[in-house]
Amino acid sequence: MITILIVDDQTTVRQILKSYREKEEEISIVGIAFDGQTALKQVEALQPDIIIMDIEMPKMDGFTATKIINEQYLSTKIIFFTNHDEINYFNQALKTGANGYLLKRSTSEEIKSAIRTVYYGSFHLNPVLLEKYLDSVSQTSSDSSEIVKLQKMLTQQSSLIRELIPKPRNKTVG
Repeated sequence: MITILIVDDQTTVRQILKSYREKEEEISIVGIAFDGQTALKQVEALQPDIIIMDIEMPKMDGFTATKIINEQYLSTKIIFFTNHDEINYFNQALKTGANGYLLKRSTSEEIKSAIRTVYYGSFHLNPVLLEKYLDSVSQTSSDSSEIVKLQKMLTQQSSLIRELIPKPRNKTVG
């Protein structure tokens, strides 16, 4: 069972995320927080596997909360869930130690896929943002740390996808 903590200040977003989970037997929402401060308390009490975290919230934003959580709870993974599709937000998410980055316009299938991808140890990046990121990285030096991070992330993602694809069964022809 993959345990999830939802951290978002918008009621509608929390309800939508909860409704996506209802059809998934292997995903359980164990808590909901309205801001980063509440999230810190919930993480300590609930020890979720994954946090789905908004960026802009009152009291404490998602970047600050993520940095603290990553320092104190090494096994908890964080997927940002945001409207921001700008590269500077994504770069900040990487710096705080995020394990995934989704846009709020993502489909329910992509959200569930991201949860599984991150749970099994790979990074998940929204395809729209990946395209923007590749465009921006292609304009930088090929030795840059961003390219190294991206190569590692893509290698992990493709490896996980290969593991999830069923292997064909060979039949012996007699």
